[in-house]
Amino acid sequence: MGPFYIEANAMKRRLLIIPTLLLSALFLTGCLGPDPVLESFEARPPQDPNEPFLVEAVVRNASTVGEGEILVEVTLNDRESGEVIRREAQTVTMQSGETERVLFELSLPPSAQEMSPDRIEVEVEAHYPIY
Repeated sequence: MGPFYIEANAMKRRLLIIPTLLLSALFLTGCLGPDPVLESFEARPPQDPNEPFLVEAVVRNASTVGEGEILVEVTLNDRESGEVIRREAQTVTMQSGETERVLFELSLPPSAQEMSPDRIEVEVEAHYPIY
């Protein structure tokens, strides 16, 4: 074996180290982000057609070390047709272990203003947005 063979093997090892370091950095970045948990939510349908549909979500960052943005999304669906009536999202920045209340004031479209509150299904999600 000549010096070229030894140098080629050393180069191969270096080339393998670079992707491994990059993947490790990406993995650690994801691990150090927030860990959103939707603790609860309360939905209050409007009492009057001119009032908004209120949804208050309680979100906790369950991470002990990660902080950052958490995306909270609310979707109002028509239980009968399955169609989305209204969807809205808010981004909140949270420290590790922090709990926050996020209030949504959703104005209903004219087609849903006379709808019975029992017909409106509320879905709330909280997750770490990946851009």
